[in-house]
Amino acid sequence: MVSMGPIEFVQFLVFVVPGFVAMAVYDLLVPSRRRDRAKSMLEVLSFSMVNLAITSWLIPWLLRKDLVGERPALFAVGAFFVLAVSPALLAIGVYRLRTARFATRWVRHPMPSGWDFFFAKRKPCWVVFHLKNGMSVGGYFGPDSHASSFPAEPDVYVQDVWRVDERGRFVENIAGNAGLVVRYADCSLMEFYRTEEPS
Repeated sequence: MVSMGPIEFVQFLVFVVPGFVAMAVYDLLVPSRRRDRAKSMLEVLSFSMVNLAITSWLIPWLLRKDLVGERPALFAVGAFFVLAVSPALLAIGVYRLRTARFATRWVRHPMPSGWDFFFAKRKPCWVVFHLKNGMSVGGYFGPDSHASSFPAEPDVYVQDVWRVDERGRFVENIAGNAGLVVRYADCSLMEFYRTEEPS
């Protein structure tokens, strides 16, 4: 096991830890394949460098020798901000920037598919599933519903199930239903309607 002195330990905290925190938060916001952390070191260091630039005003103050001994609680709060809060906010900021309307005109949207883009909004809606076997069924996607995200196979759980007619109109709620799971692979088409248009 490699031993680190105080200077090396501080360098590890400042140059590596914030990058891992930022990437972990970013991966929570944008569905992606499981990362190979060893191959992602350049991204880790890049996030850490930006975080270092943002918090450069605070780090020298935290490294004062008298601060740890005289005000350990204040040192802990400051260190937590530099190592965790700031990189988390940085990741959220990068995500917000990449998904802003003006940015997507020049930069590719980070969501890997239309499925992830739509369901990441978590907006309640009515869904008509046109199945490949020729049948159709309706459902309500609400706060208690769930949709998978990349890289998992696309499927969706709707919390309420409705019968639909041949035109895809909602005609009857199925009494006593507890929801429905539908795989995208079983559908030829999925239609989404705003919640104010249930029929």
